[in-house]
Amino acid sequence: MTHGARAPLFLTFMGYLLIVLYHQLQRTRNIGIAPVFDVEGAQLPPYRPPTKVVVALVLLTATAPSLANASLMFNSVGFTQLSKVLTTPSIAFIERARGHGHPLDAPRLLSMVFIHVGVYVASVADVTLNRTGCLVALANVCVTARYKTAWSSASRDAIARRRATRAAHEAAQTLALDERAAVRELVEH
Repeated sequence: MTHGARAPLFLTFMGYLLIVLYHQLQRTRNIGIAPVFDVEGAQLPPYRPPTKVVVALVLLTATAPSLANASLMFNSVGFTQLSKVLTTPSIAFIERARGHGHPLDAPRLLSMVFIHVGVYVASVADVTLNRTGCLVALANVCVTARYKTAWSSASRDAIARRRATRAAHEAAQTLALDERAAVRELVEH
């Protein structure tokens, strides 16, 4: 059931393709979207992730909602909700496998179990599925989990680069202050 929309997946991918093209134009013109300032107000160089990372993120960002919509076309809303519940454990598994995740403590694990049971109870009466819908829902879980871990990784990289840039900036300022103090000392004597 597409509700009259023609080629919704194609339009989604075209929108994200325009984002990639804009990013490439921005890289070639060497401009930043917005300047980034550190705590002291000094402007930091903008963080530009590699093109390969941006393209992968854009494709994952476009594919995840497209697969979610396709899952709704083939499955009932209840089955789609149940498949979405699998995304959180998938993210935790991927993060732990990559060495970035933290062990789940008992309260967090217990709250996840309660949420999953609640979604199951609310959705179990509306579960109808078929082979194609099940495969699309499984693909949606995998792509969505990968999409969220990729964004998390990109965010961690950007934060680490900005911190390193800030540290280098502070070291340069300290060095400049030390040099000025040495010059003053030479001039005074």
